[in-house]
Amino acid sequence: MYRTALALTSAALMLMATTAAAQETEPPPGPPPINACGTTPLMVEEVKVNINQRENETGFGASGVFVLRISDEDSSVVVRQSGSFSVKLTESGATVTNNGRTLLIPNDPALAEAIEEAGLPELPLIIGRVVIEDGPNGPEIVSVKGRVIDVCELLAR
Repeated sequence: MYRTALALTSAALMLMATTAAAQETEPPPGPPPINACGTTPLMVEEVKVNINQRENETGFGASGVFVLRISDEDSSVVVRQSGSFSVKLTESGATVTNNGRTLLIPNDPALAEAIEEAGLPELPLIIGRVVIEDGPNGPEIVSVKGRVIDVCELLAR
């Protein structure tokens, strides 16, 4: 359940989910390409990472800054994610709450479907609060409050 909940939030969270496994073998090569905004996968480069993790009785969370450069064949955009997130684990899944700037990366097919069902752009940067519930039927974006930026549109400029 930890891995699923982490994949729901951002590239920062995806990296945290794979850290333990990667330390057992080789250092991670960096964030995986993003399958969005057309036919060519978007390349992702970490620019800055400063994350403080914490655990509690019902889950875990983190706060800090995570900056990515997302590039296609013609352009790039720097996306700054900052704020905090928490994951509350339950018997049926997890609730992920992000406050601040959150990039939802659709590399997981179930999350891509949830993003589409919520009426969000294919690669949304949310400035505000987003709540995602992950249960037996997959993730569902239950609440988005704040400004939504279409990162694919930024790359197309």
